[in-house]
Amino acid sequence: MGDKMIEFAFIRNKLASDSFNKEDGIMLKMVKDKILISDSPFKEITLNAINNCEEFIRTDQLILAAREIHLIHNFTFNNFTKWNADYFYKIELLSYLEQTEDVSKIKKLILLLAKLQITIDNQDLLKIFKN
Repeated sequence: MGDKMIEFAFIRNKLASDSFNKEDGIMLKMVKDKILISDSPFKEITLNAINNCEEFIRTDQLILAAREIHLIHNFTFNNFTKWNADYFYKIELLSYLEQTEDVSKIKKLILLLAKLQITIDNQDLLKIFKN
């Protein structure tokens, strides 16, 4: 799943440059299908972002679609411990929140981030108890 970062960055760039096409849509669906069967802690947030992205694509709001993918493009699906959470929370999340006008999307994201943090905290606790 490590190549997802590259694919997400590619899709984001195509959306942001208004050059997203049918083949890119197929790539997005293929990535989504891989995420659906994964056990990544980022799964729910990623699927939420992809679903939002697809909604914006259907209404030809490609910049908003790109913003959804930008939020998740640096997730490390193979090894979440390599994820730079500090950068995500200080830079990427704040940028997303500042630019997103749909409060329902923000509320859902906050809920999913809370669930992600609980998952990460629980995995950290398991490591402590194993030692």
